[in-house]
Amino acid sequence: EANTGNEAEVLIVACDRTGERLTRGGSRFEAWLHPTASGGGRASSAGLGTAPEAIQTPEPIIPVQMHDCGDGTHAARFTATAAGVHALYVQLGGASISGSPFSVVVAPGRMLAANSLVVLADETGGWSPGV
Repeated sequence: EANTGNEAEVLIVACDRTGERLTRGGSRFEAWLHPTASGGGRASSAGLGTAPEAIQTPEPIIPVQMHDCGDGTHAARFTATAAGVHALYVQLGGASISGSPFSVVVAPGRMLAANSLVVLADETGGWSPGV
């Protein structure tokens, strides 16, 4: 599960052209994460195969750190700063892997007393900062 402000990890499994899982390291995966514009349940395929700097969104691209585990798997780690649906793009050798982009739902982080505040209802039914 991904939560804002906390590092999340997904596992990428390298496979050969017949779909057999590789049991050695050395593959060079790249990944990046960004919020989807629609906020729906599925990541958009817009930008599929596109370099992260070419994706046009109002939200910044979130870097993904890759770690080759040496056994055909790669740990992809990221820290999202906003809750919502994000698209995880994964490429190998500049080509998108099957299923990319993947939908990642990021939940709000845990509540902290130090970041909580009091707000007061005003006469218009809106809210204003409290005490």
